[in-house]
Amino acid sequence: MKNIAIIPARKNSKGVPGKNKRLLNGLPLVCHSIIFAQDNPNIDRVVINTDDSDIIKYCSKNYDNLDIYQRDSEL
Repeated sequence: MKNIAIIPARKNSKGVPGKNKRLLNGLPLVCHSIIFAQDNPNIDRVVINTDDSDIIKYCSKNYDNLDIYQRDSEL
């Protein structure tokens, strides 16, 4: 059986706009979730689902073995 980590990364948070792109220790917040999931030996596949083109560009440039799905912003 495969274990899949799905990381939702919404473009605009209602409470903290752009929080997934805000830096924490020099990395965007969403990257900490990606790194944790990729380093976890119990996770076979990491998927990020986002409506933010900046997150898509950053992740596709900086991470291998990451499936990226762009969703419609109205979802």
